[in-house]
Amino acid sequence: MRPLLAEDVTQAYVDGLNDRAVNTFLLGPRSSRQTIETVRAFVEQNQQAPAAILFGIFKAGRHLGNVRLHDISQTDAWIGVAVFDTGEWRKGLGSRCVARAARFAVADLGLERVNAGIDRHNERSKKAFARAGFQLAHDGRTSAMSHDGEHWVYTGRE
Repeated sequence: MRPLLAEDVTQAYVDGLNDRAVNTFLLGPRSSRQTIETVRAFVEQNQQAPAAILFGIFKAGRHLGNVRLHDISQTDAWIGVAVFDTGEWRKGLGSRCVARAARFAVADLGLERVNAGIDRHNERSKKAFARAGFQLAHDGRTSAMSHDGEHWVYTGRE
C-alpha cells in the first residue's frame, strides 16, 4: 500500500470502477461512467487535498484497489475501500488494508478515531471492517452516504 499517483491510473483500474459488481456500493463511480480522465482527476484532487490520503493497494506491481482516508480533522477521519480486481475478493486483502490505514491514522496522524459509512446491505464490507477492528457505533448517526448507511468506528482500542 502506498499513496496513489496519477500515473497509476490504468484502463484496468477504470474498468474495475465501472464494473457493477465493484461499484454497487461506491457513490461516485456508481453515479457516472468513469474514464481515464475522470479517474486521474480524482487521484490528482486527492494528492492536492490537505484532508485526504488516497492509498493504492498493490500486489506484485498490480494495482488492485484503493483505501482512502478523507475529511481528516484534528480528531478523526473517514475511510473507504474498493478492491476492483474481483479475483482478489474474499482473500482478506480489503480488511488488511483498512486495518493498516486505520492504524496509520491513529498512530501516525494522532487521530482519536476513524469512521466508516457502510451500507447496511453490504455484508462483505461489514465483515471486512469488523475484521479490521471497526465496531458498529450505536450513536444514532447514519452514514452520509445514504439513508441505508451505518456508522462504524475504529479507535485502536480493543
